[in-house]
Amino acid sequence: MEGILQQTYGQPLLTEFANEARSEHGNSQDTTAGGKAKVGLAAKFPGLFAGDAAVEADYERRLGSQQLTGSTATSRAHYTQPYYLHVVRSVLGQTGLIQDVKGRADAANLRPGEFVEFSASFTPSQVVALLDIVTPDLVEQIVRRNGFTEGMRSF
Repeated sequence: MEGILQQTYGQPLLTEFANEARSEHGNSQDTTAGGKAKVGLAAKFPGLFAGDAAVEADYERRLGSQQLTGSTATSRAHYTQPYYLHVVRSVLGQTGLIQDVKGRADAANLRPGEFVEFSASFTPSQVVALLDIVTPDLVEQIVRRNGFTEGMRSF
């Protein structure tokens, strides 16, 4: 059956198939905050104030997103000997290297190494058909019957 399927579709038989899909998604968020404050007051005159003030602040925020997607498909296939024969026969036929032999005259013109294709019919032998039916037990019964018949005649 494998060879017939391969010849029909012209492809190898798939014996194993694996499909793997992978997806990764990641988010990241980072916040850094910091601050400095400096306040200073100085009095220049009694009862009067003069002030020095300094404020420093640091703030940083980072956002990130990453997405990875991938897929892998693996398949294994094999060819059978009937498929190889089919391919070779097809190629030889397309290139005209197969000689069609229809009789003795065509066969007489053949050279060594040529590829031939022919049709033949055979008449089935009745002996072969009987061998399919005849069992050892049946043969034993026939021999016993013949032996009994011969014994009765001679008696």
